[in-house]
Amino acid sequence: MTTIKNTIMETNFFQQAAAFTTQHGWRINIVPNKEKLVISVLLYDPAADGKALKIVQTMNLEGTVQELDKGFFAAIAAPLQKTISLLTNEKEYAKSLDDAKKQPKQEQDKKIKTKQPDAPKAITFETEMEKVEQLEAEGKYSEALLALPNAEKYPDNADDIEEKRTELWEQQDKKDNNLFS
Repeated sequence: MTTIKNTIMETNFFQQAAAFTTQHGWRINIVPNKEKLVISVLLYDPAADGKALKIVQTMNLEGTVQELDKGFFAAIAAPLQKTISLLTNEKEYAKSLDDAKKQPKQEQDKKIKTKQPDAPKAITFETEMEKVEQLEAEGKYSEALLALPNAEKYPDNADDIEEKRTELWEQQDKKDNNLFS
């Protein structure tokens, strides 16, 4: 029988886990397999009841304790972001279906006929950074780097732009150096 030692251990596992998601839950199983561990991870939304949630399978990672300590969060970052996008899209889709049911067909036709094209939106630092943030959330770090506004165009925000550039490069490096891909 294995005994558990009463040792003090510090880890930032839960801080990193909390940084990945704020509204979704985690299901994690850890199973030993010889000198390695098999980790099964499933992100779920307790409030969701959609079909997509029932189809999504667990993500399985296998590695030594040292490999998992070093690369666990880097390995799950992109897949978890895709899962979050799926769950978010499913909620929005269900809401749009409900909204469409509430609105009579004639009213929809009337809105289509009377709607005028919107005036083009003025391009500002904030709108350019929104695009960068969106690409970053989708895990498209190289595209986000290309979308960063030019510091010469926004000299008051040059520090923010360079800080974001550094952050995106670090995220891209993590993605490129993923141990479990």
